[in-house]
Amino acid sequence: MKFLHLVWRNALRNKRRAVLTVVSISVAIVAISVLNSVLHSFSAAVEIADEARMVVRNQVSLIFPLPLAYRQRIAAMPGIKGVAAANWFGGVYRERKNFFAKFAVDAESYFPIYPEFGVKPKEFKAFMDDRKGCIVGRKIANLHDFKVGQTIPILGDIFPGDWEFNVRGIYDGLKPGTDETTMFFHWKYLDESMPVRRQGQVGFYIVQLEEPSMAASLVKTIDSEFENSADQTLTETEKAFQQGFVKMMGNIELLVRTIGSAVVFTLLLVAANTMAMAARERTTEIAIMKTLGFSGLGVAALLVAESVLLMFAGWAAGTAVSWLMCRAIETGFSAIFPVFPLKPETMALSFAVAIVTGVISGLFPAFHAIRTTIVGAMRQVA
Repeated sequence: MKFLHLVWRNALRNKRRAVLTVVSISVAIVAISVLNSVLHSFSAAVEIADEARMVVRNQVSLIFPLPLAYRQRIAAMPGIKGVAAANWFGGVYRERKNFFAKFAVDAESYFPIYPEFGVKPKEFKAFMDDRKGCIVGRKIANLHDFKVGQTIPILGDIFPGDWEFNVRGIYDGLKPGTDETTMFFHWKYLDESMPVRRQGQVGFYIVQLEEPSMAASLVKTIDSEFENSADQTLTETEKAFQQGFVKMMGNIELLVRTIGSAVVFTLLLVAANTMAMAARERTTEIAIMKTLGFSGLGVAALLVAESVLLMFAGWAAGTAVSWLMCRAIETGFSAIFPVFPLKPETMALSFAVAIVTGVISGLFPAFHAIRTTIVGAMRQVA
């Protein structure tokens, strides 16, 4: 207890410097935590991707459609459990800032493939009975105060026009990390509203497999089936499909890691400078402590412990702020970051960075304390 008491008193000797150091460390921890949460947010869809689902799209690009006739041909292949058509709709709710993902889906086939979208049976039946019905995620419903039975206007862009949809259900994610910021409506409603020349076209197909192990062979089977068609296909697992979206945004991971490394380096400089100043101010005290019987290693341990204590305080404050920021980002920017978690591994990483930085920054003054002699220290004072 005496050792801990000395560490505590020394850390708070210069309260202003201690507070500024903790604040600086906190800012660095927030930067590390939020940047890592950005990476986790972008990869969330990849992490929860089902190995038993695949996506079939146009080989040229996702923006080019596929014929509706492909559905029956894909469904007839051995190993296929279900096939559902879907279109990315785009559009905004009332204003440009109110954007969230919207998909026109073959609801009868689509939702059985995605059991993680939990919809009450009564609401799902009402949705199926309403040509203009839609189902929205819980986060979107809370953000815009959508209620079941409400009619919401959508301004189309990819599919121009003023669209109206009736909210018939609100889904909840039954699986951790499930996106609750999406709206689904009937593909038939979209198709019937299109000019004749644009009818019977599908953005992509979701394919459910009987066994995940069949994915590799079915990728080749499906693409071979349409290789001589006017609209050739590109089939990939749901995980690979989601990874493609992440890669479209550039090398985000490299950017985040580079910024994170710079933050850690700055953190080390701040901590080392603080402890160096503290050690220089205590040259006389170090000599007195040695005179009283403290060993050089004992004094060094006090300095390292003081540095670690300051780092720990900064980590604790920074982690608390990071948690609040992640919740605020997930709520306020749900269209961009449907999931923005502060994961335990991120907290563990920032904790390790803080403690290691504390130990390293404390080693320099500790080494100085070991080398300091009683006579030499007194001579400097004189």
